[in-house]
Amino acid sequence: MDGEIECTAGTSGWVKLYRDVMDNDVWKDKPFARGQAWVDLIMLANHKDKEFWFNASCLCIQRGQFVTSKRKLGERWGWSVCKVTKFLTELEKVGMVTAVSDHKKTIISVTNYAEYQGNSERTVSEQSKNSERTVKEQQANTEKTLGKQRANTERKQSETNKNINNLEEGKKEKSEEEPAALSSSEDGDLELGFNWDEVESE
Repeated sequence: MDGEIECTAGTSGWVKLYRDVMDNDVWKDKPFARGQAWVDLIMLANHKDKEFWFNASCLCIQRGQFVTSKRKLGERWGWSVCKVTKFLTELEKVGMVTAVSDHKKTIISVTNYAEYQGNSERTVSEQSKNSERTVKEQQANTEKTLGKQRANTERKQSETNKNINNLEEGKKEKSEEEPAALSSSEDGDLELGFNWDEVESE
């Protein structure tokens, strides 16, 4: 229809969604939509294996799992416990989650959690390789720059030494070429180079 804007966003790939979004008032607005509740489950899941104590027993929660209760999810989403139970059952039927409950807790496991995280293990490995490559390139560039600086310093020092030698040689040659205009007698008087006896006799 004329005047309507069609959504052309892609449906492949993945985006980073930080858990801080859950503290936003827009996100916490209730009641949650079904899609919002599904994304909330993904963000609540642990990103790595974890152990913690619950009612005097140690629970081993794996990556992609978290411990909650249907009552807490109902309070979080603004739903009734009955609606939460029905929603989790629907997700289990299509293989999106598994939920194991007892009278105290519910352990929810997000199926294919790694896919929703963009295969984070591969991403971390690629980031590590890129970081190592960047460090090596920086080291190579630094060594190259230092090498050029050393070469320039040595060249300038060589030119300076050459100029000093030329100046010293020039002074030496000049002093050898110029005759002595005056000479000193043994008692310190200057001798002008003519005979005083001849002057007095005239």
